[in-house]
Formats: sequence, structure tokens, C-alpha cells
Amino acid sequence: MDVKKEKPRVKILTALINIFEKFAVFSLFGISAVIFAQILLRNFFSIGFPWADELSRFLHIALIFLTVPILYRERIIFKIDILIERLPASVQNVVGAFTSLACVAFSLVFLFSFVEFMRASWDVPTPALRMPNLFFFFSVFLGILMFLFTSLEKFIYDISKRAEENTK
Repeated sequence: MDVKKEKPRVKILTALINIFEKFAVFSLFGISAVIFAQILLRNFFSIGFPWADELSRFLHIALIFLTVPILYRERIIFKIDILIERLPASVQNVVGAFTSLACVAFSLVFLFSFVEFMRASWDVPTPALRMPNLFFFFSVFLGILMFLFTSLEKFIYDISKRAEENTK
């Protein structure tokens, strides 16, 4: 499957993806700044702040989970498609639809598990920042929710493309 193929676009998802991308870039710079400052303070002044490690962990989690739907939607996420590229286009669409449906199922299971986990520990504060778990892991919820929507978008696109091919 070629990266340059046309991709489905739902305007609201595009707007949200753009916001996620900006926050992911902010997270990357934030991680770099916090860790760099922590290294300087520890090495030159023998000062360490426990909140800096926790803040960088928070930003790292946000970076990872907010970029997954971006990468999936742009078709640049890690994939092994050497076999699929050799299949006819119609079979590629079926495989693509099945993959998207599997991603939808994964997202639903993940979100259900996340909600169950948060039910028990949503208000438990983090050690250094005293941030409730719900806020600390909220980017996980948003990222997987957006992954669900982008997977649904791709599934609907692949199915409609398949229907178009059948009517020709």
C-alpha cells in the first residue's frame, strides 16, 4: 500500500489531529527542556527535582499516545506490507478494511479497560506533582479515542472504495 494514495478526510478529525500534532510537538520540546534543565541542575548544582522526572513522564505519555492516531491516519505508522503490496488492489482494500476493523476493536477494548482502571484510581495523585491519575493519563484516553475515530474513518473509506470498485 503506497503512502501517496489518497486518504480519507473528515474535517473535524483533521482539525483535532492538527491540535494533537501541535501538543505532541510541544510535548517533545517540553521533554527536552525539562530533561536538559534537570541534567544541568544535577550535574552543576547538585540539585534535583522529583517533579521534573514526573513531568517528563507525563509529556512522554502524551507524545506517544497523541501521535499514534496522526501516524495511522497519514499511513506512516510502522507496517509490514511486503506481501500485501503484491496482492490485487481489490484484495488490498479488503485487507485494509479488515485491519481498520481490527484497530477499531482494539481501541474499544483499550478504552473499556482504561475506563475500568480509572474507575478505581482516577483520583490517586502522582507522587511529585500531586496530579490526579485521570489528568495524568488523559492523553492516553484522547489518543486512543482519536485512534478509534481515525480507524473508523479508514474503515468506512475502504468499504466505500470497495463498493465503488464493485459498481464499475
